[in-house]
Amino acid sequence: MQTMEPQSTPSKRKPNWNAEETLALTNLVDENKHIIRGKLGPNLTSDLKNRTWQNIAQTISAMGLGPARSSLEVEKKWHNIFSKSKSEISEHRRTLSGTGK
Repeated sequence: MQTMEPQSTPSKRKPNWNAEETLALTNLVDENKHIIRGKLGPNLTSDLKNRTWQNIAQTISAMGLGPARSSLEVEKKWHNIFSKSKSEISEHRRTLSGTGK
């Protein structure tokens, strides 16, 4: 008796973000930073933030710079860029304030 197990094909990895996609993302986030970086309140809801990330993902996909990206992928990429830049700035400040060995 054979069991009917669904065949799961390993999902293929999407290609890395290219420079044009990353630049488009930073420009679109800059245009919408008042929503993305704003504090939640009566005028700014998490639903509005989610819709903004969806719009950014659709815009990047429509540009045809790379594969279609979901709003979660776009948001994660932005947080990775933001985190990396903060750590690089911190490292630079640390070297500036060093005693100069």
